[in-house]
Amino acid sequence: MPIQPWSILFSLSIFLGSLIIILLTVPPFNRKHSNNLLAAYIFCHVLFGIHNILLSEGLIAKVPYLFRITKPLTYAVVPLLFLYVRSVAFQEVHLRKWDWLFFLPALFHFIELLPFYLMDTEQKKTLVNNFMIDMNRGLKHNEGILPPYMHPVILGVYNTVLIVSCYRLISMANRSTGKALAQNITQIKWLKFFTTANAVLLVALVLHMLTFAYLSWNVYWITSLEGAMLMIAIGTAIFFYPKILYGFQVKTLDLKAEEKVAEPLMETQSTPSTIPSGRKEDYLARIIHCLQDKQAFLCHGYSIKMLSEETGIPYTHLSMVVNQEFAMNFNELVNSYRVDYMKKLMKQPDAGQFTFEALAEKAGFNSRTTFSRAFSQFAGCTPREYARTLQIQKSEP
Repeated sequence: MPIQPWSILFSLSIFLGSLIIILLTVPPFNRKHSNNLLAAYIFCHVLFGIHNILLSEGLIAKVPYLFRITKPLTYAVVPLLFLYVRSVAFQEVHLRKWDWLFFLPALFHFIELLPFYLMDTEQKKTLVNNFMIDMNRGLKHNEGILPPYMHPVILGVYNTVLIVSCYRLISMANRSTGKALAQNITQIKWLKFFTTANAVLLVALVLHMLTFAYLSWNVYWITSLEGAMLMIAIGTAIFFYPKILYGFQVKTLDLKAEEKVAEPLMETQSTPSTIPSGRKEDYLARIIHCLQDKQAFLCHGYSIKMLSEETGIPYTHLSMVVNQEFAMNFNELVNSYRVDYMKKLMKQPDAGQFTFEALAEKAGFNSRTTFSRAFSQFAGCTPREYARTLQIQKSEP
């Protein structure tokens, strides 16, 4: 029996999906929670592709116990998309307490199909043969206890709500990264592409469901091929934008700068040890403009050398002004601005969407230890205590 042409498309989607899963789950790419969610999403599509090859080549009749085995996963794919988008958009490092609720529909569908899965092999073969004769019957999804066509309706509504929520999350992330680096812009574009590709597939599925009774097309194969093309498109995008595999790590100019008390300039020329008369006020204005107005402290690894280059103030003079006028060293000064910025972020309505680590990263901190120590030093309490105070203030009349 010759290989069906659409089996080649399914095989390509399986190959691409499997390769991406390997890349996402082995070092050095497995450093992001979001990558694990993306791998789980792609794994579902790989299983769909394997199931479709068994159908297209007529092999499912030899292994009837695998028929419909991937059905519950149809309720898990878009929730995984939503969780992935949220984790990337808000730089989450783990699932939230109630995220398991997203997968209850998939669990309920699996339980509903248990009688079908435990059915006698001969009965399943009969069902498989009937399905192969008219695959559009498969759109009924009536192997469980729900009435025919009920599952497609539930899936359509459920997935629509989640995809709309994805666009909302992307919009929120886009607003919160107004001064983002280039890779953050790429991140937003990727999330839009990823969500839109799934939205297009959902719209196509709904249209096929509404028109299959009036057309002679094999709607099952059309929708399956569209799913395979979605997987190929996503796989191609990932290979063209490999930063996706790294979880869009924030660009860092000097990871150790925050831990240094001072950093000598590379230049060998000497600078005067005293500040010329009348220059201190000018230097102070330049420092405040750079840190307060330009928010240079948001740059990860921001160093005194970088501030010296931006303001044109000699390194020795800059260090002296910071120590004398602010009564702290450079790193303490930068971290004080970052803590103030983080406190502003915590007061925003959407602050609950972020972890403390994500907010700290937005404020320019590189590590949890540094931001926790700095927050306690300049705010007089821990981030959790400050958040609790904000909640109490909101609840007061």
